Amino acid sequence: MEIAYILMLMSAAMGDLKVFSVSQTRMMKAISLFIVVMAATYLFISGRLERVKTAASFVGVYGFVLIGIIVWSIFLWIINIESIDFILRGASKFMYQFLVLLIIFSGAYLFGERAILLHFTDLRRQIC
Repeated sequence: MEIAYILMLMSAAMGDLKVFSVSQTRMMKAISLFIVVMAATYLFISGRLERVKTAASFVGVYGFVLIGIIVWSIFLWIINIESIDFILRGASKFMYQFLVLLIIFSGAYLFGERAILLHFTDLRRQIC
C-alpha cells in the first residue's frame, strides 16, 4: 500500500508542472482526492481511532501556518481594496491547500509516523 501511496502522490504532484493541460491537472487533483477516499475507506473499515490523533497532530502543524497565511491575505485584500475577481482567484489557491491538508491527514492516518518518511521519499523522487 505504501508504494501505491507514493505513486499516487508523485502523479498528483506532477499536476503542478506547466507542461500539462488543464484537463490533465484536473485528473491529477482527482488522484489526490482518491488518496483521501482511500484513507476514509480504511478508517471506516478498520475503525482505528488512535491514528486519528496522530494524523490530527500532523495536520495541526501545517494547518496553523495555513490559517496564518489566510488571515494575512484577507487583511491585505481589505487594506488594498482588491476586486472580487482577484480575491476569488486567491481564495481558489487556498482550496488546493486544504486538499493538501486532507492528503497529509490521509498519509498520517494510513502510515502513522512513517508518513513523514514517505512524503520525503516522494519529494526526493520528484526532485531527482
